[in-house]
Amino acid sequence: MEDLQPPEIPPRQEVRICLSAFRDAHVILPRLSGRARLRRQALKLQWWESSDGQVLDVEVRRIGETAFWELLVDEGYAVAAGYRVIFTQAEPTQAIWILSVMTLNEPLTDFLIEILQMRLNVVLERMHISRANPFGLPN
Repeated sequence: MEDLQPPEIPPRQEVRICLSAFRDAHVILPRLSGRARLRRQALKLQWWESSDGQVLDVEVRRIGETAFWELLVDEGYAVAAGYRVIFTQAEPTQAIWILSVMTLNEPLTDFLIEILQMRLNVVLERMHISRANPFGLPN
């Protein structure tokens, strides 16, 4: 009988939400049950890796050439078209920060990307991370 080893489980990452994204979620999902479903979907990001286009059963894709990613939830429970969770992964803590929650039919404009960058700056400021090198890239 061969020795059966369970598949290796990747390490979990910390998933955090900024206050602005929390407020976005309250606008889009006014009912507690809708926000509970959002939380369950967002916690799937604990096992996400940047090379993956999917985490468990949810699609994840990069937003252009930015440092932002979106988790696409099209279950349409509380929102007819579904919603997207926009997040980034900031070094050195490797924590995943949720920066915004919006409906799928809301367009991603350059102005919105700028707002997301400002939200990221607030997160980095509170984490005391240098804005010049927020992702720990080598000089």
